[in-house]
Amino acid sequence: MSTQFKNLFTLSIDHDFYTANCQDFKFLIPQTTRQSLNNGKLLYRIQEGVFYCLYEADSNGLALNPLGGGRLRLGLKLLNPYFNNYSNFDLAGRTALYRNIASATAIDPVHTVTHTGTIITHSISDSARPVTITLKDDNGTVLTNLLIEASHNRSSVSFDLNTLPDIGKLPQGFYKVTETYTATTQETDYYYESELLKQGIFGIVEINLDNSFYATPPHFSINFSSQQEILKYYVIAKNYSNAEFNSITVTDTGYAEESRPQIDFTRVASTAFTSAEIPATLLSGGDDKIALFKSTTTVSRQEKARKRIQLSRNGDILVSDLPAPSIDKAQADLIIHVAKP
Repeated sequence: MSTQFKNLFTLSIDHDFYTANCQDFKFLIPQTTRQSLNNGKLLYRIQEGVFYCLYEADSNGLALNPLGGGRLRLGLKLLNPYFNNYSNFDLAGRTALYRNIASATAIDPVHTVTHTGTIITHSISDSARPVTITLKDDNGTVLTNLLIEASHNRSSVSFDLNTLPDIGKLPQGFYKVTETYTATTQETDYYYESELLKQGIFGIVEINLDNSFYATPPHFSINFSSQQEILKYYVIAKNYSNAEFNSITVTDTGYAEESRPQIDFTRVASTAFTSAEIPATLLSGGDDKIALFKSTTTVSRQEKARKRIQLSRNGDILVSDLPAPSIDKAQADLIIHVAKP
């Protein structure tokens, strides 16, 4: 009997900053997932930032060992240290969790969790007492309760997931800690996964396998959007007269060609710079003339500079394509030098 490998699902990371696939992340495969791949006769391949999961099938195309109801867990390791400069995303010190719970064939909106090892150490958020601390599993099942009263007060609690009383060892995955006070409730989400914890990951991807994947392989996508910000061009001119300098403009003439909204710019004299601008004294000294041209609305960061945003003087083009801020720039501030002999 001949066998073949067929697509089970694909997973990509998409970012509108890039014109092609986002390759800012590395997929990490923990040992538990490697074992699941072996059990289901699955292979994985990573090509140009896309994760491919393949299943072994017989000559009729049927899976040799279908894993419907199983789960694969991947880690996302951020490779680009400048990711936050151009991405509209803030983890606030937590870990991103991506799962296909609401729909088997689509990734849910990102959820942030505290990534933990075998011991969950939970800081109690309020000083009010009494408070009941409840540990729940992914299904909302109560695993244990702790009642903390004023007479035996403490600011934190710990749960050992390897030796939980009356239960024993718990599996890796999602857990919730609930604080129940007299009038309020506070919840904190945790994710127990020891191997990936050591690698300082950005996020966890958890794919629940459905039998429908074998007939119709889904494509999963994790989507990021770009920072929206004011685009600023600081123009520093040497050996220009006042009249010559005042005739310099920045205009967007490439919007129709690229089928995008036109970007309008307003001119700000160096004497009118606010605290949001780079001080003129830091840009240049001497007799250089300085002006700021900034977009009237926010624009999205993108890898490739927009075409034909031009610096001109009296109709003569001085710079035909002004640059875009590079990824190592936290703000969209660009300095343009022009000079006459």
